[in-house]
Amino acid sequence: MNEMMALQLRSTKENMRISESLSRMKHDVRHMISLLADSGGSEELIRKYRKELDSLEIPIETKSRALNDILHAEQERASENGLHFRCVLNVSSEPFLSEDDLIVLLMNSLDNAILHISGGNEINLMIRSNSRFFLLKVENPISTEGQRAYETYLGKADRSGKYGLRSARVIAEKYGGDIRVKCKDGVFSFSAIAHADSDQLVKGM
Repeated sequence: MNEMMALQLRSTKENMRISESLSRMKHDVRHMISLLADSGGSEELIRKYRKELDSLEIPIETKSRALNDILHAEQERASENGLHFRCVLNVSSEPFLSEDDLIVLLMNSLDNAILHISGGNEINLMIRSNSRFFLLKVENPISTEGQRAYETYLGKADRSGKYGLRSARVIAEKYGGDIRVKCKDGVFSFSAIAHADSDQLVKGM
């Protein structure tokens, strides 16, 4: 498990580095388009470039740089697969989880959604983070066939095993929390909670 998590961390950190480079490139291209417009360049070409840039995913921004970097990398991966994130983010402070733990928790839950989504192309992401707790919920559509496979699997093994969420459970439990996985009415739902103080309990998961 530790070896697998270390490999996942290295892979995600590399994706984060690439995503950051792409963000800088997009910024540079936008600046070049502005210069082209100021110098009297072809209006048709300028419109084309601006339209292509506008079609790109809007970067996710919160008060946490670490969280932003991780979500940007996952957003790029989702976009490459023709998928979109719909986000509800309430991050009042830097998450208390270590960066590595944050990477594992988010990477496993979002990668799971990207890999197993069926019957749609939108992933719903909700994060609430403050000095007391970190709450994550990820939902993605799942086909009838996929739901049947999941329900069959529930009777055979740990719910978090098949869908690559076992590492996420390890991280949540490290912070006195847990994960929940359910599949109902064509929606696969994953939620995780971690506590800054493991004696504190948060309802509504």
